[in-house]
Amino acid sequence: MRHAVCESCGQEYPSKETFAAFGRTLCKPCAEAAVNGSQQGFNAGDIVRNTDPTVCEWCGADFGDSELNRLGNAPTCEPCEHFLRHRPFPRWIKVSFAVLVALAALSLLKNYRFLEARMKSKEGQAAFYDGDFAIAAKRLREAAARAPESPNYGFQAEFYKAVSLMAADKPQDALPLLVNFQSEAPNEPTLQRLIFSAQLDAEFQEYGSESMLKMAELHFDESPADASAETALAWANACRYAETGQDQYHAAAAKILQNGRDEARSQHDLLAYGPRTVYCLKTRERLSQSQFWRRFSPKSERKD
Repeated sequence: MRHAVCESCGQEYPSKETFAAFGRTLCKPCAEAAVNGSQQGFNAGDIVRNTDPTVCEWCGADFGDSELNRLGNAPTCEPCEHFLRHRPFPRWIKVSFAVLVALAALSLLKNYRFLEARMKSKEGQAAFYDGDFAIAAKRLREAAARAPESPNYGFQAEFYKAVSLMAADKPQDALPLLVNFQSEAPNEPTLQRLIFSAQLDAEFQEYGSESMLKMAELHFDESPADASAETALAWANACRYAETGQDQYHAAAAKILQNGRDEARSQHDLLAYGPRTVYCLKTRERLSQSQFWRRFSPKSERKD
């Protein structure tokens, strides 16, 4: 242990019991007197307690004249340094952590079906955009079964089922499902287009291209500003041309297409009348939605 002499009272004290105050080494009473008698006050760092490099700051062990390593600027013996660097967590922290892990595991097990439902939903959406409408509907039904508390999964499952029926050229079966969705989304334009598309295809299947064309003309008269109504009219004229070979229907469809009002939709879109119309005008072959999809879908292109 080292000692220091107070520069004010001249008494000797252990170094760690003295202070560096205003540039002088003072004992505690003299340091307090200097602070109380200061007229200008003091700043941080003006008064600092001295340390003894031979005495452990933590356990107080005296190592004679041997200086100790410093930890956080405090002289520290080896046992104290080892303890501080490898200090174990308190038992309450360990117990709390174990309880939190157990609760998280129980929560995951209890709610895992929601995660499964979400995964099935993502698979269904991917299948839908790949054109596998039947698989999309199946995956969403599985999601709805796992999480019946989430009605959106059931809604999507029925919607995908309706689309899969349309893709399978069963518009009569798809129509009731689509009409039921109107209460959920009465102003959804895509749903309205799907309903009219199903009505148009059902009209063609039951009554032929002439009746289909009349329906398309009536729909266009009611919504002349609707680009989808215009492209549907072009499609109906193209189907009539494919059946009769009369140039007037070819000219009517071509004129509509030249107006450029068809929305920029992919040829793989289920509702893409434009590409099907162009193909029909060139070949006089009317392809249904599913036929057009199978022939020109991204999957079929990868196989070629």
